[in-house]
Amino acid sequence: MDYKELKKTDCKKYIEKKGQFNYLSWPFMVDMLRINAPDATIHARTNQDGLPYFKDESGGLVETYIMVGSQEVWNEWLPIMDFKNKALKNPDAMDINKAIQRCKAKCISEYTGIGLYIYMGEDLPDAEQDISKPAVKLMTREQSDK
Repeated sequence: MDYKELKKTDCKKYIEKKGQFNYLSWPFMVDMLRINAPDATIHARTNQDGLPYFKDESGGLVETYIMVGSQEVWNEWLPIMDFKNKALKNPDAMDINKAIQRCKAKCISEYTGIGLYIYMGEDLPDAEQDISKPAVKLMTREQSDK
């Protein structure tokens, strides 16, 4: 798998829209993982009770991770959210399932580079993009305190 090459993948015809948000569907991303890293698998992490989510009074989170052979190579967390990307304090099974699927897509994107530009707010991949510079200018603590 060549991250730099896969990052250049044009996913424009696979982008779906829900509300104001663009995304790549989880079946597309699982397919891309299996095509480009056939020995990789993706899983949802379970809590101490064997359930595929973590919850406290503020809401819930899911975690997915990619395994290559017996080694975990990547993981990603995602809040359990509604269709407006607002955290849900009392998610049901369908909310948890949707969050796991979205988390899978994001995890695969981060691991392979496929569609990563969508999370950066770009329309198309840039073959010459300098990933050493952040897409968003971060403030220092002093700047945020002003």
